[in-house]
Amino acid sequence: IGGNKMRKKIISSMLALVLFFSVSKIAFAATTNFNVQLPTTGSKTSNDVLKETSNTYATYNCSYFGWPGSGVDMWVQNTSNSDLSSKSNFSGTGVKYMYLSSTTANKYKGQRVHMKAKTDSSTWHACDIIGVFDAQ
Repeated sequence: IGGNKMRKKIISSMLALVLFFSVSKIAFAATTNFNVQLPTTGSKTSNDVLKETSNTYATYNCSYFGWPGSGVDMWVQNTSNSDLSSKSNFSGTGVKYMYLSSTTANKYKGQRVHMKAKTDSSTWHACDIIGVFDAQ
């Protein structure tokens, strides 16, 4: 009888661990909506997402760009806000790329990252953008 109780506790504990790790993986998807009004100065940060692969790029699929002629800089950071990619600039809708070195891409595979965006130095007004950030 004592062995059955111990076995049930072990199985119960193992199931709890499996559930915990399953839920923690679900909590961070590889993509997040990033629908913001970028201020004239300063920046906005996306939610953290999981970088699932060692691809050397992340993407922002911009479906709405609020002010033609504006420019936006975007880049990838780790959860400590250190830059992982170079800045990419865009001025309209479509898929935009941010590039990471192969060393960085491999190091951050399976880690949480986010995107940072701001209006560029030639844009002197707020700009709305709507899209999806994909850490790959």
